[in-house]
Amino acid sequence: MADAKKGGSKEEEEPPPPPALCTFQQLFQYATMLDYLLLFLGGVASVVVGFLQPVSIVAFGDVMDTAGGASTGDMQDDFDRIALTFVGMGLVAFVSGWTYAACFKISGYRQAAMWRKHYFEGIVRQDTGMLPIPLSHQLSSSPGWFDINDINELPSKISETTFIVEEGVSSKLGEGVRNLAQGAAGVVVSFWYMWDMALVMLVASPISIFGAWLLQNTLTTSAKQTEAAYGAAGSVVSESLSNIRTIASLQAEPTVAARYDSLLGQAETAGVRKSYRVGFASGLMFASGNIMVSFGFLYGGFRLVQELDDTESETCDEHGTCHKSNCASDSDGNSCDLKGSDLLIAMFAMQMGSQAIGLLEPFFSSLTKARQSARRILDTVNRAPPIDIRDLSLKEIPKVTGRVIFQDVEFAYPSRPDSMICNGFNLTIEPGESCALVGQSGCGKSTSIQLMERFYDPLRGRVLLDGADLREVKVTWLREKAAGASEGSHSSQEVSDSKPEAPPKVEARKLGTQASKRFSFFANNQVAPEDEEEKKKKAEEEKAKKKEEAERAKQNTARVWAMQEARDRPFMLVGTIGAVLSGGSNPAVGIIFVKGINFFYSDSKSTIREDSIFWTTALILMSLATLAGETMRYWGFGVVGERLTRKLRKTTYEALLKQEVAWFDEPENAAGILAGNLSEDVATVQALSGESLGRNVLVVGTLLVGLGLTFVLGSPVLSAVALALIPVITIGMALEVALMAGGGPGSESEGVGKTASGLIGEIVSSQRTVASFVLEGHFIAKFQTALDSHLAQAKTVAAFKGFFTGFSQLSLFLSLGFLYWYGGSMVADGDIDFEEMVIPIFAIMMMAAGLGLAAQGATDMGKAAAAADRIFAVLDRKSTVDPSSEAGLRPGTVSGALSFREIEFTYPTRTTPICRGFTLEVAAGHTVALVGPSGCGKSTSIQLIERFYVPQKGKVLLDGTDLQELNAGGGEFLLEQQQLAFADSERAKKDADTDKAD
Repeated sequence: MADAKKGGSKEEEEPPPPPALCTFQQLFQYATMLDYLLLFLGGVASVVVGFLQPVSIVAFGDVMDTAGGASTGDMQDDFDRIALTFVGMGLVAFVSGWTYAACFKISGYRQAAMWRKHYFEGIVRQDTGMLPIPLSHQLSSSPGWFDINDINELPSKISETTFIVEEGVSSKLGEGVRNLAQGAAGVVVSFWYMWDMALVMLVASPISIFGAWLLQNTLTTSAKQTEAAYGAAGSVVSESLSNIRTIASLQAEPTVAARYDSLLGQAETAGVRKSYRVGFASGLMFASGNIMVSFGFLYGGFRLVQELDDTESETCDEHGTCHKSNCASDSDGNSCDLKGSDLLIAMFAMQMGSQAIGLLEPFFSSLTKARQSARRILDTVNRAPPIDIRDLSLKEIPKVTGRVIFQDVEFAYPSRPDSMICNGFNLTIEPGESCALVGQSGCGKSTSIQLMERFYDPLRGRVLLDGADLREVKVTWLREKAAGASEGSHSSQEVSDSKPEAPPKVEARKLGTQASKRFSFFANNQVAPEDEEEKKKKAEEEKAKKKEEAERAKQNTARVWAMQEARDRPFMLVGTIGAVLSGGSNPAVGIIFVKGINFFYSDSKSTIREDSIFWTTALILMSLATLAGETMRYWGFGVVGERLTRKLRKTTYEALLKQEVAWFDEPENAAGILAGNLSEDVATVQALSGESLGRNVLVVGTLLVGLGLTFVLGSPVLSAVALALIPVITIGMALEVALMAGGGPGSESEGVGKTASGLIGEIVSSQRTVASFVLEGHFIAKFQTALDSHLAQAKTVAAFKGFFTGFSQLSLFLSLGFLYWYGGSMVADGDIDFEEMVIPIFAIMMMAAGLGLAAQGATDMGKAAAAADRIFAVLDRKSTVDPSSEAGLRPGTVSGALSFREIEFTYPTRTTPICRGFTLEVAAGHTVALVGPSGCGKSTSIQLIERFYVPQKGKVLLDGTDLQELNAGGGEFLLEQQQLAFADSERAKKDADTDKAD
C-alpha cells in the first residue's frame, strides 16, 4: 500500500504536458499568394533596416576620423559627403521601415481575419449538451462545449487567442527578421574592420545579450503573472456583476468584496514584484551595453599602446642627440596600421549586433505562442459536436401534429452528474394542449424544454415528437419548428431583430432613443439647420464644458493625491532619487563616450593608458548608477502605484455592489462595461499621481544634467542647434521604442474590431436563444461583414504604423546628418575642436534617448482624467437601495405575510407596463405558484419583493409594513430559477452569517 501511495504521489507530481503546437504549414494555412508576396517584400525590407544600423557605425567612424584629424582629404568636403551619406541612409531606412511594417501588418490582418472567421464558425456550431452515455459512466461523460467554456471569458479569450496568432505571423515576425539581420550585420562589420576587437567584444557580448533578453523575458513573464493575479480578481468582478441579482438576493456583497480584496492583495504583491524586476532588467539592459563598451575601451587602449611600442624606434643626429619616434610621430601622423575609427566601428557594431540578438527571444516566444493558440483554435474548428447542427443525415418529419412524449427520461447535467434532474420522467402532451410545468427549483421544468430543443440528450429514455425519437431528427429543422426561449434566458435586441417572427415569449430589451434638442424634425424628414444664435450658444456651452472638465480634472487629481498614505512617502522618495540617477546618467554616459573615444586619436602612450583605465572605470560606475536608478525608480513608484490601484479597485468595487439593481439595467452600466472600466480606468488613473511625478523627475534630471554638461563642455552654438532638434529626435526614439514594445499609433485598433467583438459577446451570452431560432447563419454573415469592415480600416492603420516606423528611422538619420555637417563645418573653419563638436551631439542623443523612453511610457493625461471622472462618479453616487446602510426598520420577528396592493410597474429601460393594478395576498406559511406567459410579471413580483425595483404606484407589504420602510440588508433572501448560485459565496455566507440565514 505504501508503495502504491508513493507511486501515486509521483504521478500526481508529474508536470502537465507542454501545450500542443500546430505545424508551420497549419499556422500559415490561410495565407494566400498575396500574403506570401507581402511577407517576402516585408522580409527584404526588414533585412535592409536591420543592416542599416551597423552600417551607420561605419559612417560614424568616418566622422570621428575627419573630426579627429585622421582624414587625408579636405575636411569640409569629407563632412559634406558624410552628411549626404546619412541623408541617403535615412531615406532608404524610411522607405524600408514603412514597407516592412506595413507589409507584415497587412498580411497579419488578412490572415487573422480568416482565423477569426473560422474560429467564430466553429464556436457557433458547438453544442451545449453532453453525449448520451450510460448512467453508470456519468463522471466520465463528455460535457457540451459551452458547458466547459466560461461564457464570461469567451469574448476576451477569442480576441486574445486570435491576436496572438496575428502577432506571430505579422509584426513579431518582421521584428525578428530585422533583429536577426541587425545581429548578423553587426558581427560581420565588427570582424571586417578589426577581428581581434571583435573577438574581445564577442566574449563580452553575453553581457549585452543577457541584458536585452532579461528585459524582454521579465516584461513577458511579469506581465503574465500580474495579469493572472488581476485576472483572478477580475473574474470575481465579472461573475458578481453579471449575476448581481443573485448577489443581492443572498446579501453576499460583503462576502464577495472580501474575496475580491484578498485577491487584490495577491495582485498587489505580484505588481510590486513586477516593478522591481522590470526596473532591474531595464537598468541592466542599458548598463550591459555600456559595460560591453567599457571592455572595448580597455582593449582599444591596450592595442594602441602596443602598436606605439611595436613601431617605436630611436634615431640620433650628428650631434649625438637621440629622439624616439613611432607611427604616430610621422609627419602625416597616419603611418599607424591601427586607426581609431576601426576600433570604434568594431566596438560599437558588435555591441549593436549583440543587443539585437538579445531581442530575438520575443520573436521565438511569439512564434511558439502563435502555434499554441492556432492549435487551440483548430481543436475547436475541427471538433465535431455530438449534437451537430450541420448533420444532414438526419430526417425531417413530413407533417407535424405536435404530440410530445417524454418516455422514461433519466438526465443529469454534465456539471452536476451526481444530481439527477429527471429520474424516470414520463409525460405526454397531446396536439393543441397547453401544459404548464410547476414545481420547485431544480425539478426539471427548464430541463424539459432544453431536452425538447436538443440542447441535451437524455442519458436514458427518449423524447418523441409525433413518434419520432428527437435524436433521429435534423437539429435545425427541429429548432425551427419548436423555436422557444426559457423564461429567464438572455435575449438581446440584436437576437430579437434577427428573428422578427419570434414568439412573444422571447423578451428583448428595447433601447430608448432621444431626439437631439438642436434639431426640429418635420413630416418630410428634412432637418431644420442651426441658426447663428444656436451656433453661438453651442460654442459657449462647449467652452463652459471644457472649463468645467478642466476644473474637475484638477479636483480629481487632488483627490487621487489625497488617497496617498503617509507610508507611501518613503517609496516616492526612493523613486524620485532613482529617477534623478537614471535621468542624469544618460547624458553623462554620452560625455564619457566622447572622452573615451578621444584617447583613440592620441599619440601619447601615458595618456592612452591613463585615459583608457579612467574612462573604463567611469563607464562601469555610471552603468551601476543606471542599474540602481532604474531599479529604484520602478520599485519606488511601482509600490505607490500598486497600493493606489488596490485602494481604488476595492473602493470602486464596493461602491458598485451598493448600487440598486435597476441601475445595472442601463446599457452604459452593463456588467462587461463596468468590469472593463474597473480594470482599465484604475490602471490609467494612477498616472495622475506616482507616474506623473516619476516621469517629471526623470525629464527634469535628464535636462538639467544633459544641458549643463553640453553647454559647459561642448560648443554652446552647436549645443543650441542640437537642443532645437531634441523634439524631432525624441519623437523618433519614442516611436521606435513604442513600436518595439508593440504599442504606437494605431495600437488601439488592433484585434477583432468593436462590432465583431460585440457579436462574439452577443452570441456566446445568448447562445441558447441563437440556437433556438437557428440564427447561426445570420450571425456568421454579420460577423464576416464586421470583419471585412474592420480589415479595411486595419489596412489604413497598418499603412500609418509603417509610416511611423519609417519616420522613426528617418528622423534619427537626418538629425545626425545635419549635426555632423554643421558641427564639421565649424571644426573645418577652426571655430571649435574635436571634443567641442562631438560632446553636444553625443550628449543630446543620449538625452533624447532618455526623454523618448519617458515619453513612450507616458499615459495620456486626457484619458487619465476621463477615467478619474468615471471612477469618482461611481464613488460619489448614492444608491437608492444601499444594502450596507443601517437606515430602515428591522422587525424582531417576521411571520411572512405578503401583500401586493394596486401595483403598477414598468421596467426603467422599457416602455411596456408589466404590472397594471396587480393585487395579491399571500398568507404567512402559504406556498403560491405564479403561472402565466412570459412577461406577465412572475419574475417581476419576486424582484419587487427583493427591492430590486420600486413600483411606480402601489405598495408591497411584508407583515403590513411597506418594504420601502425596511432595512435593505434584511435577513430574507430568495434565489430565482434562472439565477446563478455561487457555491463558494453561498457557503461562505452561511458560515459567516448563520444567524441571519436561519
